[in-house]
Order: sequence, then structure tokens, then C-alpha cells
Amino acid sequence: MLCLTSRSWLWYLLGVVVCVGVLMATGEKSISPRPTRIVDLSASRPGSVSELSKSKDWLSQVRFFNKAFFGPESSDWQNFPASQAVDTSIVQLQQQAKDDRLATLWINGPTEDIALHAYNLEVRCRTLSPDIEAPANTFIGPTLRDSASMSFKLVERKWLFPSDVTSAAAVPLDKLDYDQPVSLELPVLSASRNAIGQDRLHLNLKLKRFDPDAFAGEAQFEAAATSSKIDSATLAGTLSYNDLNVTHKKLITPAGRYTTLIITGDGDLRKYVRCTRTDNGQQVGAYSDLVPMMAVAVNAWASVKIHISLQRFGEGLHYRIVSLSGDQVPNKALLLWFVAHDLTDKKIEGRVLSLPEIDNRAAWLKTALGVEFTDQEVQNTQDPDVKNLLDHLTKVQ
Repeated sequence: MLCLTSRSWLWYLLGVVVCVGVLMATGEKSISPRPTRIVDLSASRPGSVSELSKSKDWLSQVRFFNKAFFGPESSDWQNFPASQAVDTSIVQLQQQAKDDRLATLWINGPTEDIALHAYNLEVRCRTLSPDIEAPANTFIGPTLRDSASMSFKLVERKWLFPSDVTSAAAVPLDKLDYDQPVSLELPVLSASRNAIGQDRLHLNLKLKRFDPDAFAGEAQFEAAATSSKIDSATLAGTLSYNDLNVTHKKLITPAGRYTTLIITGDGDLRKYVRCTRTDNGQQVGAYSDLVPMMAVAVNAWASVKIHISLQRFGEGLHYRIVSLSGDQVPNKALLLWFVAHDLTDKKIEGRVLSLPEIDNRAAWLKTALGVEFTDQEVQNTQDPDVKNLLDHLTKVQ
């Protein structure tokens, strides 16, 4: 029994020795944390500079940004009159108070109790003719505050034709004071007195000043990007104070770093037209003292806000705006197009101009836009007609 126990003990010791040998032969692996390589997660994080830099489209826009805003100014860009701030005397002329003949009218009533959804208030004047559900509490307009009267009548709504409930009562708008309430009486027709329960109805009225500048919407247009698109990008419009078409607002956006405008009309543009750079709020442009014409030039991708507005009753204006925009100063190209196109047409002044009249306008534009034509340009021009035009303009002073 003792011998067997000793033999088992020997086998046990032998097993231990073998295990130790195996462990020593294979080597013991460390269970301590191994250092790992640090990864810069920002390099692949969405929206990071490194991630954005992999986008060809974004890099193209970055290069455009640098070229457009940090690139050197063109040597052709000078401080010519069309790019300068407008003289204060012209600004003051444009800031004169407008004629107060435009108004809106507040209507309230009838003040007596009448059935709802059964009656309309017919309002009639030279420029307005609304039918308003009664009882009313609303503004109508704008309208012209002249000697014409505005009439009011209550009618009952019918399927085909309304029937009169009151006779018409009128009030001359030029007799109403602004912001002063007045009461207007509407006599009820005898056939409607039982249904209405009254022999007279009353309206409250109040005249309010109307500022056309505050309500005129702004329309946006891009300047012509090439000479071939100038005609199609041309803007024309007509204002008439008497027809309540008093103010136009336009935003001319650039197609390149530089934008040039020539604006003409059939009235003194110094009174009616103002152009403002959108980047610094400066009113810019040159106005002709002799003819209804102005020129505007801006750089740095600035847009131009054009505000055209009449000031007095009876005034009217027809205007025309031509534009050209590009990465090079387009003054000379626009001037040449304008002289050969618009100044030889009836679109501006309704008549064909004589050569001295064309020269007069071309000479002013050359000064306003800082344009000069050289003998070298004339010599390098191949087309004989264009060559004759350039040769002539070199002599125009």
C-alpha cells in the first residue's frame, strides 16, 4: 500500500514537471494592456476640414471664393463717376416729401345690428369697386385722394343679382382729413325697413395716409453675363402717379465681379431713381444734367438695389435699364452696345436721335464710365463697320 502511494506521488510530480516545461517552452503571455496607436478621429469626422478637403466640388468653391474676393482688383477698375457716391444735393432732392394724395380708407359698419352673412357693402369710386361683406371692419385702397367721390350702398346677397337695401351715399375723399373719424348715413329703402328694423344705417370712416414705398415688392433680376444677352436682360417699366403705380423696386444681382448699368427715361432721373450697393449701403451713380440718363458701376460682386418712385400727382415715368456683368470691368463693352443699339432706336426717347445728339450722350457716358478708345484699338479691329464706330468714338468729346 505504501509502495503504490509512492508511485502515484511520483507520477504526479512528473506531470507537474512536464507542465512547467511546456509553459517555459511556449513563453508566458502578458495580460497587461498593450499600448495602441492613437488615431486622429477628426481627420474622418463628417464636416471636418480634412474630410471636406476630399471633396472636389468643395475645393472648387474654395478656389472660386479666393479668386472672387481675395484676387487682385482689375487694373481697369478706377474711381470713375459712375462708381462714386451720389452728391448730397441729389439725395436731398429724392428725399422730398411725397404728395399725400394716396390714401387708404378704414370702413366700419353698419354700426346697427343686421343679420350676418346676408348683406354686402358696395363701395364704388374711380379706382376701386370692392364688394365687402357687412358688417365690415376693414381697409380698402390705395386710392387717389382727389375730388372724385366714393359711394357706399348696402345690398342683400341674392343667387343671381343683389337687391338694394339702402340708397347710395357718397363722400368726396378730398374733404376728409387724415386720421379723423367721420360718420356716413345710409338711408334704408322703404321696402327693406321692416327686415332691417331701421330707417337709417351708419358707417364709420377714417382716411389714412398710404406710403407706396412701404408696400412695393422687390423683384430680382440677374445682370446680363454676356453682350449677346444684354437685350434679353433689359428691364423696362412705366410709372404713373394718377394710376396708383407709384414705386418700382428692383434688385440687380451680379454675374461676375463687376456690374455696370445704364438707365434712361423720359423724365429727370435725379428726382426719381436711386441705386444702392448692397454690400455697404452706399448710394452710387452718375446722373446727366442734360438728358435723362444715369450710369452705375459696382465691384466686389455687389448687387444693386434700384428704387424708382414718383413724388407728385400727375407725374409719370417710362424707364429702361441695360446691364452687363463679368469678371472684367464691362464698362466699355456696355457703352459700345448701348451706342449702337439703344441710341439708334426709338425705345428710349420715342424718336431717332441725330448724330450730334448721339455724340452728346456717348461723350457723357465715356466720362461717367471712365472709357477711352485708343488708336491702337481702332487699328487692331478687323470689321470695317466696328472700326468706323470706334474711330468715331475716339473723337467724341
